[in-house]
This record gives sequence, structure tokens and C-alpha cells, in this order.
Amino acid sequence: MALPNSDAVERALLDTLDSGREELMEFVSAAVRIPSVTGEEGALGKMVADWLAGNGIESYSRTATTGLKERLGGFEAEDDLELRPNVFAWVRGEAGGQAPLVISTHQDVVSPGDHGAWARDPWSGDREGGRIFGRGATDMKGSIGAALFALRAVHEAGVVPPRDVEVQCVFAEESGGLGTLSALETEPLPAAAVVLEPSECAAAAACSGCLHFTVTVEGRSAHAATPWMGVSALEKMIAAYGALEKLAERRRGAQDHPLFSSFPDAAPFSIGVARAGEWRSTVAERAVMIGRLGIMPGESLAHGRAEIVDALHSLTAEDEWLHGHPPVVSWDNAGFASWDTDPGSEIVETVTGAAEAVLGPRPLGAVTYGSDAGHFAQRGVPVVIFGPGRITDAHAPDESVSEDDVLAVAKALALTIVRYAPGPGA
Repeated sequence: MALPNSDAVERALLDTLDSGREELMEFVSAAVRIPSVTGEEGALGKMVADWLAGNGIESYSRTATTGLKERLGGFEAEDDLELRPNVFAWVRGEAGGQAPLVISTHQDVVSPGDHGAWARDPWSGDREGGRIFGRGATDMKGSIGAALFALRAVHEAGVVPPRDVEVQCVFAEESGGLGTLSALETEPLPAAAVVLEPSECAAAAACSGCLHFTVTVEGRSAHAATPWMGVSALEKMIAAYGALEKLAERRRGAQDHPLFSSFPDAAPFSIGVARAGEWRSTVAERAVMIGRLGIMPGESLAHGRAEIVDALHSLTAEDEWLHGHPPVVSWDNAGFASWDTDPGSEIVETVTGAAEAVLGPRPLGAVTYGSDAGHFAQRGVPVVIFGPGRITDAHAPDESVSEDDVLAVAKALALTIVRYAPGPGA
């Protein structure tokens, strides 16, 4: 039926989701039990595709091409593309042929790391105390479930939304977003995108992006009994780290964006991996550190890269060894662009209003993590982040998501689908 934008239609959608609550939570639990670490998304993609087919929802899968990977650069580690398809699902709207509303989710999760750090099996999918536990529960299998069940509620009600809606369930978000970059090549450019990430069920209209980089420092090996005959790469890496920390401190002092006022650092710098040398009795010949630098809205990825290179280059004027053996920086992927969306835009107001209809007043905020939202924003697509869970639970031992939050997001997405109706020129 065509949408008569009435309370009765919206109430029916919310009631449908309430009645399907248990099925939704079991879906999320089952999804968590599939260990879809980046590079191994195929089984989860099949689960999503099979569920869509079983529920009679228009859907298809498409793989990224090696040609796209090579053209973009920075994705050399992405292999087995034919086994890791994007999965797309549609509900068609009244405004056929116009740009769709996209709801974006991702299949991949990060490694659980040391299983001993977890109180339970990282892939358990246990349900206890109103929460679902396991790697990916909040980032982002709770969101996948919310998006799919919202789409099904609209489909089964026979409601025709104002415009086409596409749910994208992509691969390789955690490693830089090749899945979404591929979707931007194969799918219609959206009118707007809701990117599902942990946001505590509040809309976020700004995001600091990030660069992932590796710095390699060369030294000269020598026996540890005569260290003066060598040059410690560890010592030189510490100097390089200090230069980057000074850069980060300067950048923190220059931050000025109203939506980030509650953050002590809107575009964080961190080193997640550092290693040097190969043997205890040898002066370290090589050292490597791998990290990320946040990028503020309005700042380009290219500018952030230049800042890192310049900071490391400054060492070469101060250190004779580094003058002849400068640190080498490489970029681990294409990076996530920063972005902000006008708080008065149709998509921000629609998502905020839908969340408030379900949960009451919600503050409009910002996030400090990179996501596929940056790829949409770089293409000029108005974007908002919204999803269940807390970012502090993601990528951490004992990750979990609230079942109430998953259901609330499913309801808010269903309302967003039937309410989002900008004009043809959007």
C-alpha cells in the first residue's frame, strides 16, 4: 500500500518489530557465532543472503573486482574477493528511479585476540541479562539484524516508502572500506546514507576520520656486548614516536568543532603495534610502529599524510643517523575521510526524529572513529551515523550489545524508511 504517513502505519510497523523481538535476537546471536573476521566474511554474507531470500526480499550479491582494488591502491592485503561478496537488499519506493536511501552495515569484525582475556567464548553469541555477547555483537551484528528486520517489517506490511531503500551489507569495513568503495561503483549513488555503527542509539552528524600508517626505522645491528658499534633502531623509533606525539599535541590544540565539545581529543593519535629487533643479544636493526591519526572535519586525508611525513622529516635535521636513514612511512589503506553533515539536513532530522519517537529526546552528537560514512561523504552524500551499542564495547574483550538497543534501532530505522522524503533534487 502507498504510504499515508499516518500514526497507524507507524504503529503497525513498531508492533510488528515488537512481535518479532525474539526472532531478531536469535538472528543476532546466530550471526555472532559466525567468526567473520576481515577476510573471512563469506559465511556471514551467505547467512544474510539466505535470510533475505527466505523472506522474499529483493536482494543480490556482488563481488569487488581486482581492477578496482588496484586502481584505488592501499588494499593490497585484500584477497579472495570472489569469496567475500557485498549483499544488497531493496524495498522499492514511490519515487522510482530517484536516488535511494542507503542503510549501510558491514559483515566483518576484528579478531578477538587472546581468548583468555574473555570471560566466555568470543564466538558464543550467548544471551544473558538482556545482552548478546561475543565478538561483533555491537560492531556490528546487532546493527545488521536491526537493519534487516526493519526492512522486512516494511516489506511485509506492503508499505511503499517515499523512495527506494537499499540495505548494504558489505565486506572489509574494518580494513579500510573496500566493500563500500565497491558498492559506490556498482550501486546507484544514494540520496543519503545511514551508516550503522555503535552510537548509543543517538544520531551523529560529524566524524573525525583517520589514517592508518606504518613507520619503519632502520638501525645497524651489532653484538649486545659492543652496542656502540651499532645503531639501535628502537632508540630511533622512540624519537620518531616522540615527533608524532608532538604533532598530535599541536593538532589537539587546534581543534574547534561544536559537535565534538565533549571529547578531550576529537581526532586521536595512537600507536597500536610496536616491535623492534629479533634477538636479545643484538642491537635492534629494524623497528616498526603501526598506528592511526585522526582527521578533523574539513581536513583532507592528504593534509593528514603530509603532517605525518613532515613531522618525521623534521628528525632528519636533528639526528645524523636519521639524516642518512630517514624513517619510511607507508599507508596501510585508503583511510577514512572525516566529515560533517548539516544538522538541519533532511537525513539528520529524519533519523533524529525517528530515534526520539522510539526512545525520547536524543542529543545530536559526533564520533571519533573512522567508518564507511567517510566514503559516502567524499562522494557528496549526506550521511549520519546511528546504531546500537557503545564504541567502548567494540574491539574489546567481552564485547556485548543490549537487546533493547537493537530493537530500538530496528524501530527507528523502520520509521526512517517510511519518513525520509526529500524532494527530487536531493
